[in-house]
Amino acid sequence: MIIGHLAIAGIAKTTWFERENLLFLSLAALGPDVIDKPAHFLFGFPGRGVSHSLLFFVAVIIIAWSMRGWLGYSLRTVAAGLTMWATHLVTDFPEFHVLFWPLGGTSGIRPKVGLIEKMWQFYIDRYYFAQFWMEVICIGALIAILLSKSIWPLIYKRKPVEMSSEPVTCGPGNVGAGCAPPEIGVGERI
Repeated sequence: MIIGHLAIAGIAKTTWFERENLLFLSLAALGPDVIDKPAHFLFGFPGRGVSHSLLFFVAVIIIAWSMRGWLGYSLRTVAAGLTMWATHLVTDFPEFHVLFWPLGGTSGIRPKVGLIEKMWQFYIDRYYFAQFWMEVICIGALIAILLSKSIWPLIYKRKPVEMSSEPVTCGPGNVGAGCAPPEIGVGERI
């Protein structure tokens, strides 16, 4: 679900974390795969291994929190990265033994599966049915947000209010232009 994770990073960039770097958000959204996929392709470890576990996520939280000052990251940036990592875990639907490793057991060494075969299983055979539709929803949401941010201003044309930097001189003709109506005394007629 690589494209779906990148779509989630795009959604985060255009909504909640507009000030954060898109590359940083993308890498954080792909974080567990950046670790587990090379281990899978090189050594035959599970494609969803240790970095897809809650224990590893807690370790990432501790490391990110303790190193944020040294790296110069703000609390908001750390929160953005951790949010992206957490969305990866949620949208990958990891199995119980993966999510709760080592308490749930281990996956063991599996036969290596090539990248092309894995992509075929995901997109063509839809071996991971729920995940496939999660990716479709994420991509659709990103497209909807990007369209709404680019098309809505064209549809809803509103002239911006121009503010004058000159002081307002209040007088009989300027009521409503930032001036109060003149005081009316008791017994006076309007």
